[in-house]
Formats: sequence, structure tokens, C-alpha cells
Amino acid sequence: MEDARGWPLRSFLARYVNEPRHLGDSHLNVMDGLPVYRRRSDYPMSREFIALPAKPIWSGVILNSSFYALCFWILLGGLGRVRRARRRRLNRCIRCGYDLRGVEHEACSECGIQTS
Repeated sequence: MEDARGWPLRSFLARYVNEPRHLGDSHLNVMDGLPVYRRRSDYPMSREFIALPAKPIWSGVILNSSFYALCFWILLGGLGRVRRARRRRLNRCIRCGYDLRGVEHEACSECGIQTS
């Protein structure tokens, strides 16, 4: 049995192998995963077995990393654009935010950037 996790693509895998111990009894062995036990809510003294997938699926890891890097880059670039547009609308320097009302020259007197 295999269990793959990740979003938007599956990127990590855990495999389970059912190994018979005695007649009619079987044991679940984890391959490529980290075994974890958690307490079941309906029976206070019983434990349920789960495993955290640990074997990388490289195509999923690379594409997921690229996806999240792109989202982060868009978020940071978008915030900068919004800030510059707001400063331009309020007649402020787009770099430092200095108030440019009443300034006759074409450069910001605080940071020196060209305003036009």
C-alpha cells in the first residue's frame, strides 16, 4: 500500500507492507516513511498507527517548490507595485515616500531619485 502527500502535486511517499506474524495475525511495516502513533478519540487507551511520508517524489518536489517560489515572488512584487502606485497618487517620492508638494525641481530632495 502506498500513501503520497503534497499540494498541488504529490511530493512525498510512504509505503506500507503487511507482514504476517502468526497464523491469522498480520503486522503493518512502514517503508519510506516515519511511523507515528496517535491516540484514537473514541478509545482512550488505544493507539492508531499512521506514517509521515518521507521518500521524495522529485518531480513533485521541484514543481511544488517552483509553484510556491512564484507565489511568493508575485506577492512581494505586487506589494511593491501597490506601494509605489499609492505614493505616486499621493504626490510622494516613489522610493522614500517624501512629500513632493511644492517642490519645483525634478529630483526628490531626500533621496535624489528623478520624480518625472
